[in-house]
Amino acid sequence: MKALILSFVTVMVLNLYYQVPCHAHSGETAYAIPLSDITIDGKLDDWPEELHTYPIKWVSPVYHKSTPPDGPEDFMASFSVGYDLIENVLYVAVVVNDDDLVTHPDRPNIRNQDVCGIYVDGDHSGSDSENQGRQLYIMVPGPGKWSKNRDGNPCLNMGDTKTSGMRGTFLHTGNTIVYEWEIPLFDSFPDKRHQIQSGNTIGFDFILADADGQEKANYIFWTPGSGKNRSSDLFGHLVFLKSYEDLGTISGSVTAIKEKLPHAGLIIEAYQEDNIITTIKTDSMDRYQVKLLPGEYTLKMRRGQGIMSAEELTITVSAGQKIQADLAVTPIDLPETFLRSMALYKSLKGYRDTITIHGRVVKPGMDNRNTSQHLFAIEKPNRIRIESNIKPSDGLDLFSNDGKMVTYTEELKQYKEEEAPKVLTDDNLRKLGFESFIVRNIIMSDDPLKDLLEGVEEVKEVGSEILDGQQTTIIEISQLYSVFSGRMFQGRFKEDFLIPVRLWIGSTDYLIRKLAYENDMELIAMSMTEKERESMGDYYKGMKIYNTETHTGIEIDPVFSDKDFAFIPPAGAELVEQFGPPDGPGSKESLLGKPGPDFTLKDTEGNEAKLADFKGKVVLMDFWATWCGPCIQAMPHVQALYEIYKEKDVIILGINSWERDKDKVKPFLEEHKITYRILLDSNNEVIGNYGVSGIPTFFILDKKGIIRHLYLGMPSNRQIIQQSVEELLAE
Repeated sequence: MKALILSFVTVMVLNLYYQVPCHAHSGETAYAIPLSDITIDGKLDDWPEELHTYPIKWVSPVYHKSTPPDGPEDFMASFSVGYDLIENVLYVAVVVNDDDLVTHPDRPNIRNQDVCGIYVDGDHSGSDSENQGRQLYIMVPGPGKWSKNRDGNPCLNMGDTKTSGMRGTFLHTGNTIVYEWEIPLFDSFPDKRHQIQSGNTIGFDFILADADGQEKANYIFWTPGSGKNRSSDLFGHLVFLKSYEDLGTISGSVTAIKEKLPHAGLIIEAYQEDNIITTIKTDSMDRYQVKLLPGEYTLKMRRGQGIMSAEELTITVSAGQKIQADLAVTPIDLPETFLRSMALYKSLKGYRDTITIHGRVVKPGMDNRNTSQHLFAIEKPNRIRIESNIKPSDGLDLFSNDGKMVTYTEELKQYKEEEAPKVLTDDNLRKLGFESFIVRNIIMSDDPLKDLLEGVEEVKEVGSEILDGQQTTIIEISQLYSVFSGRMFQGRFKEDFLIPVRLWIGSTDYLIRKLAYENDMELIAMSMTEKERESMGDYYKGMKIYNTETHTGIEIDPVFSDKDFAFIPPAGAELVEQFGPPDGPGSKESLLGKPGPDFTLKDTEGNEAKLADFKGKVVLMDFWATWCGPCIQAMPHVQALYEIYKEKDVIILGINSWERDKDKVKPFLEEHKITYRILLDSNNEVIGNYGVSGIPTFFILDKKGIIRHLYLGMPSNRQIIQQSVEELLAE
């Protein structure tokens, strides 16, 4: 794309002391101005009314509960920030609206209660820093503290709270919680304080944990990107101003050269040289506004978004100046078949079909295949049926009807009941491990065209084929992988790339009958940063993952009855509060924070292994079986973790349980090139003692043998488990 440079008449820049340094960061910037006479009491009546507020709303896709916050009544947060140059401290006020405040659980941690955390990187050295300039300050809005291993509330995650001189308090009124902080900054904790200066910047971000009832918490950040505890390159910028008058303002609108804009809420990025300074989102009228420090900026449309080409505006900003700058874009051409299909699915009230999903993992010496099939039906807003059509099933079935949602596991013949959500979303399907791209991204979407065009640079017809006696048009969507992967890899790519996703759409009825895409794992690894690539080793070399799903027996807006969504317990099925073996000690969740039950098992070579022998090391245990499809899909990731940690104080154990044919285990391991240690739980005693209700299930024990983390199913991003292991290694 050839950039169109527009010139503006500007005045001389007087505030030359401002210069946003070229540090890596997440692309968001906030501004702090001088404050004085601030009392840390949570009332905020001594904070100026004109202070800017910034929303905290990026919900991590690493969900610890099954759904993200359900709108502003459930959770909404913002912050304001200032500083005192004489006292050399940072003032921060965070205001949270939350209809369910969770505090002081029996075993407190950041996953089971509401928490406010502030990341600061005083020396702005990013992920390469070996000192303690990067800190995480944490406060819980209630009695007790966020972790029994930390000193008080608030506390400092990497150091002594009293030594830091930090102060903080909270005030809870109705559904509003105010966190107020006074924070000294450090270049190197605790030896070297950071001196605040007007015009300087620091790395800065938030993590808010939102727990509801007994569910684990969501993580909400100011800026996009998980993994901030490992890399402050993912923090935003905080700039110290003398006053807001030092900023200039750019405002304008985005218009389409032809046709119309693909959707509202387009993202504009502001750059200085090759460094992204901030991002701006257009409103429902396609307008935008941004305040920036004096200097020269280039405004660009973010890649993708259904845009073929766009102007790039080079603008010089002066303090107090207001500039009007409109951007013209050319939307990509969208095939008529694709547009009609998206309009059809947007209008759906009800839908029913049979979904077959095929997965295949191929690399030299490996060819793993897995197939699942489900009966699917939905009537919006909150009736659904997802039932495995291949028996016996190792997955979970879901039924939602008449205000009640039921989850059933055929493996244990147990089911749980809970109140159904008012509106079903894609996130309700996460805990099932239900991976239908079409259901989760199109059928469950309120606006499938808008959602599918996120990160898309091209949509085109590439052929036709007859499926189920129907002529179909094959549509190929080229989408940025960082978006396609659900933003799990945001901030971890050195260079993003496109992944083609193909849809087989009926040429006359516009129904989607098939979808296919391919993950080139070697390409993904090579596109990541050097640090990320080193952590993966050579395991992904030559690996490709093929995914196909087909939809048959499609019915649009059928006439449903209650029995279509009703759950009828099979003979012998038991209603339980938590899934688990009938004779087991209870749910696996009850073991969190307790010593892992000891065991002695033999491995595939006949050698005994005792859990107690691994004290002093971090232990990752994976309960699995050869017949379990999700277990097979998870094992390459476990093998990759083994390659990373085999020379460190980490023990990785695969515990084979619920095995239907014990003679298959050893040949299975040889076929799939699994080299980490496998223990044989032949009598299913260990899996029962750990309260496992479904496989794969992962437990992570710290060096003292305490269970600190557990995951039912392999998380969609292996880095989640790797992050947990790294945290325990550092203790």
